[in-house]
Amino acid sequence: MGKRILITGGAGFVRCHLTCALLERGDEVRLLDSMIEQVHSVDGDCNPILHDLELIEAHVRDPGAVAQALEGIDTVIHHNRH
Repeated sequence: MGKRILITGGAGFVRCHLTCALLERGDEVRLLDSMIEQVHSVDGDCNPILHDLELIEAHVRDPGAVAQALEGIDTVIHHNRH
């Protein structure tokens, strides 16, 4: 049985590839991403994998959103781009 994994910034290009690898090995993946326009397409043309996952659209600095995102999660993968 796979793990339930939260990926912060999970809708980004690199993390989408990570998400695919985790799904292939049998893990469940939840994403937390702010979906800011400078990073993500504003025309709705996002990575198709995002349509099949639970995506919480919020910033990692939002404590309520993070608490919600962590419910039932075994592991967190946090990628800081700075």
